Amino acid sequence: PWFLLFTNAPSGISARMRPHRCYPYFRIIADILTGKLLESQFAATVPQFFAYGAKKNISFHTPDYIQSLEATPGCRCKAYDGGHWF
Repeated sequence: PWFLLFTNAPSGISARMRPHRCYPYFRIIADILTGKLLESQFAATVPQFFAYGAKKNISFHTPDYIQSLEATPGCRCKAYDGGHWF
């Protein structure tokens, strides 16, 4: 039934917008509303390498997150000169 969401959309929008592109927003909002986002201990127990495109229009991380990862032993961050796909 996903195609039904954009059947009345103006020309061109349905070609670019698909429901699966909204999943990150859904997941973040759901985790905030249920409190799961704040209680995650995954980052504290597993070393992480966080890579991201520095030229993205929107980021799902904050400068504080980058700083906390850099301060955590075993974790690293790297900003690549690119957008979403780098």
